Amino acid sequence: MAKDIEESSQASTKPRIQYSNVNNRSINEIFEEFHSGKNELFVKIQELLILSESKLPIIKSAFKDNPEKYLEVSNEIAEVSIACLIHAYNNSNAQFKSSTYLELFEEVGLLEMSFETKKKHLNNLTIIRNNYSNELESNSSNEVADGCYIATMVYGDYNHPQVLVLRDFRDSFLVHFYLGRSFIKFYYEYSPSWVKALENKKTFNKIIKGILNKFIYLIK
Repeated sequence: MAKDIEESSQASTKPRIQYSNVNNRSINEIFEEFHSGKNELFVKIQELLILSESKLPIIKSAFKDNPEKYLEVSNEIAEVSIACLIHAYNNSNAQFKSSTYLELFEEVGLLEMSFETKKKHLNNLTIIRNNYSNELESNSSNEVADGCYIATMVYGDYNHPQVLVLRDFRDSFLVHFYLGRSFIKFYYEYSPSWVKALENKKTFNKIIKGILNKFIYLIK
């Protein structure tokens, strides 16, 4: 079960969100929003971070003789972003929302902030990463019953020790990086069809197994 991230105890009211007119949006846009967990609040924070990326260097230059004041400004943006993302995340019922929110939470981490704000950011970032790993595990477990993925195919067992090493590499390393998550998405999208094409090709399976063995030796 996905764990909620930590909402501030100081928040007394829920943010008022003005949703876009459904008639002005395509069915694909509505489906993508529902599937990923994005909502109007998420988009506003996305816009805030994009604006901050261009404006904060100017503010920093203006306060070059008073860095504490700049830190206050940057920290305020970080606190608002974190609070809004937590609210949007916890109130989203999307099945695979953690990947979407993880990327934006990592962007917030690029802002300069106080020690306490950094601590709160890191705690919630860790929760989202763990939830993302659980989503991947749940999704891959469902797919295994239908035909397995490449590593399971060549080793013959979803819980083979070598497969466990690869899953651990995914959860402890790949999920922490944008390119790693992009690779995971690509792998989950295309590997089922590759498995169907290669499952009875013993020569190819031996080659793939040899490559995986060398890779696992390097990451152990």
